[in-house]
Amino acid sequence: EDLSLMRLDTRVSESDIGAIKNGESVTFSVPAWPGRTFGGLVTMVRVHPRTVNHVVTYDVISRVTNPDLALKPGMTALVTIHVGVVSGKPLISNAALVYRPDAEMLGGIDLSKFKHQSIVFRLRKNRVEAVPVIIGETDGIHSVVVGGDLSLGDQVILRDHMGDSRKSHGGLFGG
Repeated sequence: EDLSLMRLDTRVSESDIGAIKNGESVTFSVPAWPGRTFGGLVTMVRVHPRTVNHVVTYDVISRVTNPDLALKPGMTALVTIHVGVVSGKPLISNAALVYRPDAEMLGGIDLSKFKHQSIVFRLRKNRVEAVPVIIGETDGIHSVVVGGDLSLGDQVILRDHMGDSRKSHGGLFGG
């Protein structure tokens, strides 16, 4: 059996099913590989519900590539379906919106000029830059950047790489 391309079956509550469409991206993790995230695409949203103990769910089928054969049939997955993502716009972790580097990392950047703006910090050529952004939709974990000088692929800083992890959560995020 070829396991390099697999199917992910996800049950979604009726209150969430209306937002899910074919082609949306899916990320998920499995207990067998803690700390690792896998991805795929929604290929089918089934129209016939399942009802168990008065709870209505719908099946969402996603296509998942498994080139290193880490995934096995029947594994339990914690799934996130990324609905309403704006194509071609950067998606950043919300941790980037609250992160503030220490004075040494700032290298003289005056944050007072960004007083009433949302800013993130970008790493470019081993230097930290403050970047004003306009935030669009959010799922509470990630937000779409709809305006500002942030580009797809920019390295946005979520926390001090060698610093105190109690300051904020996350890591370097290329978004």
